[in-house]
Order: sequence, then structure tokens, then C-alpha cells
Amino acid sequence: MPPLIITLANTGEVLYLVNRPGNAVSHEGCVPWIDRAIELVRPHAAEITLRGDTDFTLSGELDRWDSQGIKFIFGMDAHPKVVQLAESLSESTWKPLERMARYEIATEPRGKPQRIKEAIVRFKGYLNKELVAESVAEFSYQPNKCGRSYRLVVVRKTSASRKEKRCYSKTLNTSSTSRTTLHTALKRSWRWPMGVATRKT
Repeated sequence: MPPLIITLANTGEVLYLVNRPGNAVSHEGCVPWIDRAIELVRPHAAEITLRGDTDFTLSGELDRWDSQGIKFIFGMDAHPKVVQLAESLSESTWKPLERMARYEIATEPRGKPQRIKEAIVRFKGYLNKELVAESVAEFSYQPNKCGRSYRLVVVRKTSASRKEKRCYSKTLNTSSTSRTTLHTALKRSWRWPMGVATRKT
């Protein structure tokens, strides 16, 4: 049974937990509970930001939340229209993606074990995929059910695939290809906070 869980991002506190049938999709019946969570935290927060994955990009609700002063950051499927818009961007629009460190080391950095996975993949002749580069761009986008445009952030990932074939003690490079994929997120917020996230008064 996939429950619907709405949490307060600041503390991880569960605001609502709703049991649903086992065949329920992720976003089924979520709108009334999201609205209840908004009303629950509104008296205690100057700013509210909704966050969720692609299943919670409910384009029919975005304008209503926006009119209430609610910010949101939702994942969005890279469907053909979005991909076409992203691919039409000039190359100068794309900037290298700089990811923040997961955490700051307060003491001495610990030694890491030797990474042998790639060597095993190459030795056994499996398809070896490697991330080559990540870049980010953004543009205005108006979903079909919305009356206004929103900020759409697009991440472009370029990966290389290589398959090697063993021949006795020698390794022969048999094929090498590259691929670019897109990851998108619809944002009403011009910040990058890392659900319901709030900013206290």
C-alpha cells in the first residue's frame, strides 16, 4: 500500500500520512492534503515552498497556488515539447552545473576504499557508462493547463558508453558512443532550497 506522506522539510516532521489502495498512483488524492498542509503551516511561516517529484507537477493547480503566494519546485518529465525547447537553446545559454558538496568535513578527511567496480566492468566486457559533463539552462514555460509561464530549469547530462571485449590477456575496445539526456524541474521560486518547506517570520 503506497501511503501519501507530506512532511515539513525543515525538520522532517510528518504533517499528514494517508493510507491508500495498493494500486494508487503517487499523486492520487494529494491536492486536498497539500492544501491542508499549507493551511496548517501558514500561520507560522512567512514563506511556503512545495517540493515534489514529477508525479506532483499538477499543472491544473499551479496557478491557484501561485495566486496564494505559494512557491513550488517540482520535477517535470522531459516530454517531447520540453526536449524540443531545450534543444533549440543556443549553446551559450548552457552553463556548467556546479553541484554543492553533500556535507562539509569538520575534521580530517577519511581515506576511501579503492574503487574497483569500473575495472571489473571493463574486465568482464560489460557496457561501461560514464558521466562526462553536466550543464544547466533555464527558460519560461507555460504548461497546457496554466494561464501563465513559469521558470523551467533543465539539466543536460552527457554520458559516454564503452564496451570492451576480452581476447585472452588483451582487451580490445569494440565500441564507444555518447548520449545526452535532459532532466527538468518546474520552479516558481528563484532560490534553490533543498514536502513543504517554510521560512519563519
